[in-house]
Amino acid sequence: MSTLRGVFEHEIKHDPEPEYAGTIRFNARIFGGDDEILTFTTLSLAEEFINDDRNECQSKLDLSYFLNLSGISDYEISHAMYHLVPYVAEITSSASYGYFPGCVLQVSLDLIVFDEPHIEESVQVSRSHKIKHDTETEDAGTIRVNARIFDQDIQLSFTSLSSAHEFINGDECGSTLDLKKFLREAGMSDHEIAYAMFQLIPYVAQVTSSASNEYSPRCALEVWLDLVLLHEPGEAIRG
Repeated sequence: MSTLRGVFEHEIKHDPEPEYAGTIRFNARIFGGDDEILTFTTLSLAEEFINDDRNECQSKLDLSYFLNLSGISDYEISHAMYHLVPYVAEITSSASYGYFPGCVLQVSLDLIVFDEPHIEESVQVSRSHKIKHDTETEDAGTIRVNARIFDQDIQLSFTSLSSAHEFINGDECGSTLDLKKFLREAGMSDHEIAYAMFQLIPYVAQVTSSASNEYSPRCALEVWLDLVLLHEPGEAIRG
């Protein structure tokens, strides 16, 4: 069964050209099978995109049309838009993001279409965690990610440290970017990396948001991400 999953990222430009002030540029990418990537870009006024109650915003229509042409079902398109519009609304309405009406907002929409059984045959993902309640002040609210890749007789490891909030929500979180770079250098495809990150980030979000886990912002979280790469005979990790 094919599954669609998406991730949103954004960048705010505070000194745009006057004609672009108050606009949103959407950069959509669809990752399909065999590492195929489809791309699409559209521009809209922020207010028009967010407050389009009648579904008449041209950029929104164009984006939906692109997704439809790419083979994404109407249900999945509706699901993606259902999450995209509130994401944009939150950024443009919250002072904590540093956005104001004269800015330009660039939003990246990455959609990954994968056959879960197929991906699971090429990479197996397991996760575990430990919550540290008695931490030093400077460690409060941090997350340490320990990634390990197992490929035949080879084991590669990587560790990163960042704030938990930044790791979950940060568009340019250094730890996330470094982790993806590590996975890529280990020979994983963009498809496999996306699958691994979609296993990891929601897991971290669930741990840090559920009271049943006894987690609080004063805690430090340590997470282990173990990846077992299953290759055809003759294939190996690329150094």
